[in-house]
Amino acid sequence: IVVQLLSSFDGKQIYPETETKQEAFVEAVEERKENQNISKIPEGIYKLSHNIKGYGKITATMQIKDGQFIVLHGSKCSPIEKAPKQKPEIAKTAIIKDGVLQNDVPCPSPSTAGWIPLNKPNNGWLEWKNNNGDPISIYRDKES
Repeated sequence: IVVQLLSSFDGKQIYPETETKQEAFVEAVEERKENQNISKIPEGIYKLSHNIKGYGKITATMQIKDGQFIVLHGSKCSPIEKAPKQKPEIAKTAIIKDGVLQNDVPCPSPSTAGWIPLNKPNNGWLEWKNNNGDPISIYRDKES
């Protein structure tokens, strides 16, 4: 909300220096919408299951608690050696041994949480599923 408010004022733009006021405003609105969508996901356990060509099936478990997406230890992960060089900093904290996550990893979004088992960019809103097999995108606003 603060970025939206500040970007709506007339005058010299101080922050962010690399975006126009309009771009900063639109980005702030989108981020706020995303945060509202995240808060609509019920707390609980969610699953990710994916077949990795040349490796096999990976299965991961995520707990949503207090607005955090926590990928739980014991999740089976894609091989590290296949991971792209550029990945979120938080994914680098995951300790994976013999394809199994050794520590719980709290993440700020479902897509960041998807990086842990998948070791690649993903749409976490579609990858993580509830107990009925529905993607967590069912909890998003329809326009998102």
